Amino acid sequence: MMDVHCHILPGRDDGARNLSESLVMARELLREGFEAVVVTPHVVATQFPNPSDEILAAAACFREALAVEGIPLTVYTGGEYYLDRAL
Repeated sequence: MMDVHCHILPGRDDGARNLSESLVMARELLREGFEAVVVTPHVVATQFPNPSDEILAAAACFREALAVEGIPLTVYTGGEYYLDRAL
């Protein structure tokens, strides 16, 4: 099973505030039967700019942390784009 909308990346939006919270969320996803997650931080020009290169870098760091912790959760990248003037 895959969660296709998750604010699990640490410090990117109003989801997980830090890596510790992200890891707790990852463990809970596994416990509930999820094998993969699509990280979807908010992308709002005025509040959460989150350019794609930063999302990709944050996801790579998160994958490394998952590996170190032995958490076998597959991470895909995405974004929750808001319809605003910048988009």
